[in-house]
Amino acid sequence: MFYALLALTILCALLLIGGTVWLLVARGQARPRTREEVVSDMLSSGADDDSGQPVAQFFRGKTAGVRVEAEMSYTEIKALIGQRRWREAAGPLMAMVGLLGLVLFGSLTIFVRMQDKLVGGLIAAFCVYMVVRIVISIVRA
Repeated sequence: MFYALLALTILCALLLIGGTVWLLVARGQARPRTREEVVSDMLSSGADDDSGQPVAQFFRGKTAGVRVEAEMSYTEIKALIGQRRWREAAGPLMAMVGLLGLVLFGSLTIFVRMQDKLVGGLIAAFCVYMVVRIVISIVRA
């Protein structure tokens, strides 16, 4: 039983990774970060010496960094499924199923393996409750 749950947990982790990569490749928008964003990040990272004062750092290159953003709402995913555009909906669906399965099967794997069944049961019950609430919110969207 433990190894079956562990295999499902690993499979869901792979689904989560694959779906996230698919979503980033299909819908991701890469854009160079502005100088203000880079300087803000550098200064917020703290002090680089013992004086406690932030030290300005500079990037010497073509761009100061790249940010990739990809997002899709439940409503958009449901619309794609309703229109039977499976290829576009596959990435987010894989990521969602992978995340929910990872949480659910991971908690059940912990429950099976733990010596203290009360704590394991509470962890599993909380995770099952969380997954059910997420599925309800997806259905309502």
